[in-house]
Amino acid sequence: MRPSTAFLLTSLAACTPPLSDDARIARYLLNDDAKNLIIEVDVAGDSPPEAVWGPLADALQALTGKDSVTVEPSTLSVEAAVWDEDALHSLAEAEADAEEDGTVRVHLLLLPGTHAETPSALGTALDHQSIALFSDAITAACDGVVESDWSEMRAERVCVSTWRGAISHEFGHVIGLVNDGLPMVRDHEDPLHPRHDPDANCLMYWSYDGPEMAKHIAKNAQSDDVTDLGFCGDSLDDIGALQQR
Repeated sequence: MRPSTAFLLTSLAACTPPLSDDARIARYLLNDDAKNLIIEVDVAGDSPPEAVWGPLADALQALTGKDSVTVEPSTLSVEAAVWDEDALHSLAEAEADAEEDGTVRVHLLLLPGTHAETPSALGTALDHQSIALFSDAITAACDGVVESDWSEMRAERVCVSTWRGAISHEFGHVIGLVNDGLPMVRDHEDPLHPRHDPDANCLMYWSYDGPEMAKHIAKNAQSDDVTDLGFCGDSLDDIGALQQR
């Protein structure tokens, strides 16, 4: 999910001017002055399964070409709520940490409650730096696909994959996919759902903002063997074109 109005965090404005969207996207994808990616995770309520983080960090390192990707979790004290855009932006601005030399940060808020405009949304990219994920919606999406004959391992793996998919989908928006700051090598933007891909096998497919993400992962799971959704060739080509400049 990606709102139509891009909106940069201003918490660092007193020290340094905010980067333009283009400059921020390049900072994620070019391994020059920012060689390390930090995923700053503020967790309110239940944490996602621990198995989410290692493979996610490895996948983002391969995608961005960074020397390292580090997850930095911390606890956030907020109550469950129906979150509107103003509240999400205010919270992200208040909680984001400053970037150190040689690093670029993605700020991830894991919040109890739901999105005000789209209650089934798993998450939303607030700008080109911050993401909000809604733990209640993700739990409901996971629970909604579990079959009675599934093993506990299969159910857990589908849910872990859904968490990773939700984070990765919103990270795709953060780095400018689809046609949201990162130029397209070929046109692959869904005309009916801007900033998304029309191919249901692609991580950036429009309905993977919501519970269809879990449904797709569950449908394609083979017993306990569960495969994460990945970025399709068109998205990877868009990323590669910038990295090869």
